[in-house]
Amino acid sequence: RASIRSLEHLRDRIINALHTCNRSKIRLLTMTLVQALTKRRQTFHSMNHQTQTLIDDSLTNSVTTTD
Repeated sequence: RASIRSLEHLRDRIINALHTCNRSKIRLLTMTLVQALTKRRQTFHSMNHQTQTLIDDSLTNSVTTTD
């Protein structure tokens, strides 16, 4: 009986370790995905801001030169 209990305890510890490992993997993959999307979003907004600034500068220059 003692050896069966030991094996059951060992089995439970292995199962818990696997669950913890899988949760860590999922958390790591999720965080990597979120970071990648955040960087992409920041880059996209930065590019849009630069484009808008160029458009604004062009409009300002064209208004200034026509005056």
